[in-house]
Amino acid sequence: MSASEDQFVARHIAAPDGPDIGRRGLSVQVVFQPASAPGAGPASVLSHASTAMGWSVGLDAAGCARLVVGTAAGPLALSAGDPVPAGSVVRVSAHLPGEVGDELALRVEPLSAGAPAAAEARVAVGSPILASRGPVLRGCREFGTDRRPIQVFSGLIRDALVVADADVRPADLATHPRLVLSLPEPLVIPDPEGLV
Repeated sequence: MSASEDQFVARHIAAPDGPDIGRRGLSVQVVFQPASAPGAGPASVLSHASTAMGWSVGLDAAGCARLVVGTAAGPLALSAGDPVPAGSVVRVSAHLPGEVGDELALRVEPLSAGAPAAAEARVAVGSPILASRGPVLRGCREFGTDRRPIQVFSGLIRDALVVADADVRPADLATHPRLVLSLPEPLVIPDPEGLV
């Protein structure tokens, strides 16, 4: 791999190792502003995933906020709210349960004019969430065997927080004692068509 390819891959790595979900679960929050119009396909903003394991927060194929987790019964996807228009800013918070039967939760909040109204979705998890190994990524779900990113997000990503082994209210994430990842600095991932 060339030096420029190494830099391209490194730009997406938020942390070299992801936290375990733990018995009380995992709480995640991220602020983002997509550059692409809704319907551009699924895109991952923050993830700790590989193949059918781990978790990913981003947008579904229609452009709505989405959380996907890998479980022993297969992938479980949860979407909330209306599509997020290009240029609008939202905060997405998610909680992944540590125990079967507990709720997977997703919340989207508007932070700018034109952003969709606040919305929330919940569903009980019927089988164990499968942990992933490897890095936490920003702007893609994972890397393929050719080291190309999969489910690429184009736009601005900031204020990413991950709290391990705790179910935390979104307002308390940044100061929680079990905070394991805090990325306040913005990252801009250019749109392939030059929209960012």
